[in-house]
Amino acid sequence: MRIPLSWLREYVDLPAGADVGDALVRLGIEVDAVVDQRATVRGDLVVGRVAEIEELTGFKKPIRFCRVDIGRERPQEIVCGASNFAPGDLVAVILPGGVLPGGFEIGARKTYGRMSAGMIVSAREIGVSDEHAGIIVLPPSSGARPGEDARPYVGLDDVIFELEITPTADTRCRCGASPASCRTPSTPRSATQAALESWRRGRRRRRRTRWSLKILWVATASRRGPCAASTRPRRRRSSCAAG
Repeated sequence: MRIPLSWLREYVDLPAGADVGDALVRLGIEVDAVVDQRATVRGDLVVGRVAEIEELTGFKKPIRFCRVDIGRERPQEIVCGASNFAPGDLVAVILPGGVLPGGFEIGARKTYGRMSAGMIVSAREIGVSDEHAGIIVLPPSSGARPGEDARPYVGLDDVIFELEITPTADTRCRCGASPASCRTPSTPRSATQAALESWRRGRRRRRRTRWSLKILWVATASRRGPCAASTRPRRRRSSCAAG
């Protein structure tokens, strides 16, 4: 299970500098990995505003030569194969020297007869989604300005905890079986399905509340004394922050 730190903060007022991964381990939750998404893309990933687009012809697919304002004296010139953006749009640009997930290094090179310095990126290229219908276009309401770090605007400012969850007693009915297997012959299937969906929603709420209380308890243990947290520890496997 993948849990973002931002999601945990919605439920728990975590103290500054709290080691949430350690707190989860002390709760008995096995932490497989901790991924700092801010470091998965290395180098300059900045907000850009598309200033000009020149359609290049004579190729098998649409190719565009773009001039992008990145808050510097001269616009960045980039060749791009996507077509879901227009002049004036805000985009995310990785500059030469940057490295995408998987170790793909960005440079300046001549392609399609033009010099291209950098890349206008899609969500899949920076690892925040499998969607690859086009490049990321930021909404005008985002408040992003050319030259700013694009990470907070594209979802790369979070820390992800990959957890190994062991089933607990509240995932089963009182008879010891899962809810789906507890339907009797006299129970209509539609009623069973509705009850199951209701149970699932309640289970998610209970799980979130339980984790919130536990994490808050452990994170603030130092304020209450050395014996406040005494749950059985589980191993913490690795930290996968790219860097």
